[in-house]
Amino acid sequence: MRARGGRAVRIISNLQAFAAGIVSTLITVVLLAHVGAQSLVSNSVDVCADASGTLRLVEAAMPCEPGQRRLHLRQPNVQPQNQKNPADSQLDDLTHRLQALEESSRNGKLLGTSQVKAPFEVLNSAGVRIFRVEEGKTSFYDPSGGSMVRIIATASGGRLETASGTESLRAELDAAADNLKLSILESGAPRIELGRSAEKRYSLRVVSQDGKSILAGVAQSQAGSGLITVNDTTGQTRARLSVDSMTKGGVMAISNSDSVDVATLLASENGNGRLTLSNRVGKEMVEAGVLAGDIGVVRTGPSSFGPGGSFVTGFPASYIIGKAAK
Repeated sequence: MRARGGRAVRIISNLQAFAAGIVSTLITVVLLAHVGAQSLVSNSVDVCADASGTLRLVEAAMPCEPGQRRLHLRQPNVQPQNQKNPADSQLDDLTHRLQALEESSRNGKLLGTSQVKAPFEVLNSAGVRIFRVEEGKTSFYDPSGGSMVRIIATASGGRLETASGTESLRAELDAAADNLKLSILESGAPRIELGRSAEKRYSLRVVSQDGKSILAGVAQSQAGSGLITVNDTTGQTRARLSVDSMTKGGVMAISNSDSVDVATLLASENGNGRLTLSNRVGKEMVEAGVLAGDIGVVRTGPSSFGPGGSFVTGFPASYIIGKAAK
């Protein structure tokens, strides 16, 4: 009986110690929770512990009660409320960078100062080449891979080539040294050329379908004045419009298939108009103009241009002259 009573006393004592441990643990957890809820300003807290193991949080300047012992407990790695977690800072930085990239993309500045070494190509979603960069040359392609635009750079100048997607037409802009030319080509042959020659004179030329003959042209003459020519299919000039360098008046000449001038209309030295008609070999047959005193006259050939007869004598007159104004 006495043995059973001793065992019961030991069990009760053990239970009391176990319960005290549980209570101490709970108090510690509550205390840490209370400490964590406060605004943390240091890495440790001060507590007072009594003989039963009970802990009481005190300010650093406050003394413990008699019979209690002061303890400095190191706090766990809890971030103060006024400090940001490094992970949060990294997340904020990443968010700002993504926002900056989106803004750059909207403004067309996503690549910034990125560099890519040539040669390289750009393909569309179907894997077809739409853009290519080589040293000194850049090419653009349509969705089917056909070459549409080429930009060429050389030591003497640049060149731009464009193509039509529906017809065999191309346009080329060539700036080399002191020459500048704009051409429109059909089936590879130039049809229109606009540019400046090595003599620094400008011209516009319309070329035949085979690209061998000039059909018409507007140019700058050696004297610096304008010149217009109209040619046949072989490139032979059949009509000219120019400026006489002596009289400074306009001149229009018409030639036959043998390139002989058979008609000329011009402004004379005194500022009047004059018309000359010739036969097929260039001999003058008719001349019409204005004499001094503003009198019109028409002379005819092929005999002398002297005074002719009248209807009375029966000889045909060789000229017609007007009467002076009264």
